[in-house]
Amino acid sequence: MKYTVEETGANNVNEDYVLTHIRAEGNGTESRDSTELRPEGLSTTGTIEKSGSTADFVNTYSKYGYITVIKELAGDETAYPDDKEFKFNITPPGGSAGNYDTEIAVTAGDPSGVKLKVEPEDKDKAFTITEADTKGAWRTTAQVGTEAEKNGLSASAKAGETATFKNYYYKREIELTKKLTNSENPSPNAQYKFDVTLKTKNNTALNETDIPLRSDGHELDGFSRLEDGTYFFSVMLKADETVKIVNIPKAVEGFVITEDLAGSTGIDVKYRPEFYSSTLNEVESVGADKVSVTYKEDESRSDAIIITNRLATAEGMLSITKNLVKGSTADSEPVKAKENITFTFKVTNTDTKESFYVSVPVEKGSPNATKVLKVPVGSYVIEEIPYLQYTAVDDTKEASVVPGTELGADAKVEFHNYKSGEGYFTDVKVKVNTVDEGGFPTENNSIPKREALPLAVLFTGSSKAEEDDSNEN
Repeated sequence: MKYTVEETGANNVNEDYVLTHIRAEGNGTESRDSTELRPEGLSTTGTIEKSGSTADFVNTYSKYGYITVIKELAGDETAYPDDKEFKFNITPPGGSAGNYDTEIAVTAGDPSGVKLKVEPEDKDKAFTITEADTKGAWRTTAQVGTEAEKNGLSASAKAGETATFKNYYYKREIELTKKLTNSENPSPNAQYKFDVTLKTKNNTALNETDIPLRSDGHELDGFSRLEDGTYFFSVMLKADETVKIVNIPKAVEGFVITEDLAGSTGIDVKYRPEFYSSTLNEVESVGADKVSVTYKEDESRSDAIIITNRLATAEGMLSITKNLVKGSTADSEPVKAKENITFTFKVTNTDTKESFYVSVPVEKGSPNATKVLKVPVGSYVIEEIPYLQYTAVDDTKEASVVPGTELGADAKVEFHNYKSGEGYFTDVKVKVNTVDEGGFPTENNSIPKREALPLAVLFTGSSKAEEDDSNEN
């Protein structure tokens, strides 16, 4: 008599074991083995023997394997990303027994990591694990078991092994500030230009978005590649403004920041910017117009740069010409001076209200003379001091002085004088005297009467009483 024996519902799966094989055998029972990878049951037949028949079913459970994936962070903690969850791609070995997840998420800092379950049949096969996004890490190492760390994003591991991925983070930033030595800023709308040149390792290519700024209202200007691995851009700052260049890429070897005063804008023409000093991390270099920063491998660095200028008063040229003419109009025929004559002018800066005096000597035998002065840029009123022997056709002129060493079109004034009187009492000349350090001599009221005339000559300058007609300026 024949019989059939069937086992069903045998594959009770748990965390650690799975049914991988069923064998049926016994006295009078046909021996059979399951052929499925994960058998759910097994059926066999047999014949009842006189001595009795048996049907023995042997279930084999195999243990799962696990690969542990751990994520660690290193370097500068302040540079760590806010999101600590990292994605990894899983590549199973060829001909693997299971349907594996192709992506897992691992939280950095969790010492337990994430365990990747490996089917029993695949425990001796290597899986490839690759970090999908390093979140801006400067470098990543992978270590399997006790092997040495290796730079890279991938590792091969088998069941029972631990793959540790470590991301190194650093940050580099530069804070650039513009300062003036002036107690008050005389040109508040001025914007000062700073040129930045950077060099990358191994000619690494960059684009403008690789150099982020952290300051409202400031942008990179003129980002360009000068040559392989060398890049240029500029930024504009007002006095007392600061801009930060943040998240500087690890490929950058260093910066050179130079102030370009010629490219600055909005500076009041009455002032001239001058370099004063540059400061790198509180170390000042007087007179320097640039700062260099060079980075070491795998380091965080935060640099504070201050470049200071002085706004000096801009200067230009002012020309005052004295012409002697025959008549009472400016276009009258020129006449030559019969003696050395000195004319005096009051020069007033209409912006500052400050005044000073200038003498223009006309030499004997000449019809004119010119004096060129270096004065602060601005508007001026020039007034001739009355001269009794000569009358000015116009005694007041206006001028406008522009920066530079060349005379501007409106920085030249001419005065015309004609002779209007002669004689002892109308003849006025100027003699400039200096006082030594000892001061004026003590007054002596006992001067003899015969010495009074030379003293009068000194102050009136009469040509009839003074043989020397020359005038000192």
